[in-house]
Order: sequence, then structure tokens, then C-alpha cells
Amino acid sequence: LLSLLLFTTRVIVAQPGSARIRDALATQNCVDDVVKICKYDYISDGLSIEALLFRPAGDGRFPGVLLIPGYQRTALDLISLGSALARSGFAAVAVTQPSFGKSQGKADYVGPLTLKVLTEGFRKFKKESYVDADRMGIYGFSRGGMAASLLAVRLDDVRAAVFGAGIYDFQKAHD
Repeated sequence: LLSLLLFTTRVIVAQPGSARIRDALATQNCVDDVVKICKYDYISDGLSIEALLFRPAGDGRFPGVLLIPGYQRTALDLISLGSALARSGFAAVAVTQPSFGKSQGKADYVGPLTLKVLTEGFRKFKKESYVDADRMGIYGFSRGGMAASLLAVRLDDVRAAVFGAGIYDFQKAHD
């Protein structure tokens, strides 16, 4: 999982298919693009949270990955990565952090609200019949990497994690 995430992150930064899928999702709940991509919004303490689901073709239980975008980015910005993972046999869910995109709530710089929203998304996704709850991972970039690192040590069911470009030692970074 770790190798695949590292490789696909470099290869698929801004694929042209993402714009087409983004446009289709503006008017449809799901798009079939070799894999199934669906809106997966949910409610957390009365707040609407924006999320996208990426489901591999075929039946079975697939390893699951929570995708967390960075500062001012949304689940829609992870369409290329989520699609690539699904084509490779991983189910994935991308969750927009509070106050960005269509996610409601106040931005709290990877604080309690953000971690609660992401944890709820992870737990909801893990219960899907096509997700193998024993093979779960987390990916995050920038502020999403910071959130992923905090979740990886708090959730005992995370088996793999990839953190990119985050700040992991606040005192050193902001002294």
C-alpha cells in the first residue's frame, strides 16, 4: 500500500480526466469511469461534510484508504489519486476538511473538529460491505498529512499511512 501511494502520488498530480469527472459530479451522484466515483457526503454534529468515494470494479472486499487533502483543497482535488487507487484494487474515500469546499464548520488547523470529522468519515467508510476493515490505510498531504499523522497514532485499526509535506514538529517549524 505504501509503495503504491508513493508512486501514484507522483504520476497523477493533475490528470485531465479529473476535470471531466468533477463536471459530471456537479450534476450526478455517481460517475462510472472504469471505477465507480460517488459523492459520499455525511453529517457530523449537524455539519455537512463533503466526501467522495472511489470503488474498484468487481465484487469483493478491498483494502480501504482515507484520503485527506491539504490546506484549501477538497476531496475533488484527489480524484486522480482516488481513481488510480481504485483501478489498482483499493477502495478509497476523500474527505474535505471543515470550512473548505462544501464542508461546513470552522477551520481549526487540524484541531479537534477536523480530527472528529475525519475519524467519523474513516469509521463510516470502514463499515462498507466492499471494504476490508482489517486492511485500512490513511494518506494525507500538507495539512492533510498532519491530520493523517495524528489519526494514524489515534486509530488502532490503521495498517499503513503516507504523510506528505506536513509539519510534524510545530516548535521546530515555528520557533
